[in-house]
Amino acid sequence: MAKPVKSNNQRKLVSKKILTDRISTNLSKNHSLSKIQIETVLSELLEETKKALIKGEELRFPSYFSVKTTLQAARVAMNLQTKKKMSIPAKRVPKLKRFLLLIFSLLFSDKDNLAGQVKNQPKHQPRVSNLECSKQEITAFLEDGRKLTVPTT
Repeated sequence: MAKPVKSNNQRKLVSKKILTDRISTNLSKNHSLSKIQIETVLSELLEETKKALIKGEELRFPSYFSVKTTLQAARVAMNLQTKKKMSIPAKRVPKLKRFLLLIFSLLFSDKDNLAGQVKNQPKHQPRVSNLECSKQEITAFLEDGRKLTVPTT
């Protein structure tokens, strides 16, 4: 039986090997690092990230994101089939906070998507041409996910 064909609109998975290859390609112009060395550094970064999160420390990558863990309180839940109450113990869960620079770079990275947003905007609104916008528009965008309209200067 043939495998189903995946559609093109699915997200692509970037594995550790692919990431290592990309870094190696970018660094090969200026530095003489092998793929094995890059993979070792990447593995150590991931391992130290895991250790820090287990300890309860917060990791910050300025202009990109921060990751920390919080303790989720114990709670009582109900099995919907048997109507029995069961207790769920407290657990540590990861929290990710994205920064505006990353959000905007993700929003405006797809030029076709950006062109579509510009075409579909009503004529009375300014067109998207740069990333200068008011604090109110950024707050509104982050709160309810509205399309961001950026005034032209």
